[in-house]
Amino acid sequence: MDAKGLIAVCFSDLAGQVRGHGVPRTAIKDLYRDGLAWPGDSATLTAFGEPVESPWTSAGGLRLLPDIRAEVRIDFGEGAHDGAFVLGDMRTDDDQSWSGCTRSFLRATLAALKNEFGLDVSCSYEH
Repeated sequence: MDAKGLIAVCFSDLAGQVRGHGVPRTAIKDLYRDGLAWPGDSATLTAFGEPVESPWTSAGGLRLLPDIRAEVRIDFGEGAHDGAFVLGDMRTDDDQSWSGCTRSFLRATLAALKNEFGLDVSCSYEH
């Protein structure tokens, strides 16, 4: 793996868009521990990039916490830096799941299906 270059830390927002921020690969260990400061209102953009009314603001209080199990590396070939992205969870500053985190929605739904109906579901929604 190439230690140079950037890694994109991403999440799927409420419009089904993958949004993210590129960070130096050398900073990823700190990001896996601390997360990346993230404005909550970025999750309220439509698929066309237009903002919608929401209770969330850009005032802070959120972190995008990369999930090491969701890291993908891409080999662009000889002479090029490897590409990479990692999906993450939106967390509050007190390390709680954020109410707008789509990955948390999925986990809660899967837990409810297991607890209420005994179902084990294998699925993915990110693209």
